[in-house]
Amino acid sequence: MLDTEPPRIPTGLALIISPRPGVVLANRFWCAFIAFLHLALLTYAVLELNGVIGPSTGLIEELVTPKEGPAREALLAEKRQEFREIAPLLITVSVIGAGFYGFVCFAPRKRPGWVVGLIAITGSIFPFCVTWVGMLPLLVWWCKPEVKRYFADAR
Repeated sequence: MLDTEPPRIPTGLALIISPRPGVVLANRFWCAFIAFLHLALLTYAVLELNGVIGPSTGLIEELVTPKEGPAREALLAEKRQEFREIAPLLITVSVIGAGFYGFVCFAPRKRPGWVVGLIAITGSIFPFCVTWVGMLPLLVWWCKPEVKRYFADAR
């Protein structure tokens, strides 16, 4: 019978192998969530641009204008025109954002991976300003030395 003992890791390589910090997985989930938000924004923009859904109006406009009639139609026509002007920018930002955050979700562990993760975390506040609530703790954990070491040890 052969002895099936696994080979021993040389002591010099033991320093290179570092466990994955939990924030790396949290960052991947965060980027998947932000990519989903960009895809949802893209879907909304395409649906509103094609007239499947009506334009959004503000709270004050809803209260001031009647529910039916020429004043309401004029308001909706004005909102549609405003959206047509901003739709190309909104669609472009959504496509780029979904692509970037989709890439970061599956980015390999390489030396520049930490910087790409940092850019993704700090950039996740745009265009959804509410996301700062999740971004701040993730940013603090991402800047810890063990996370930097995890990406610096990648060969």
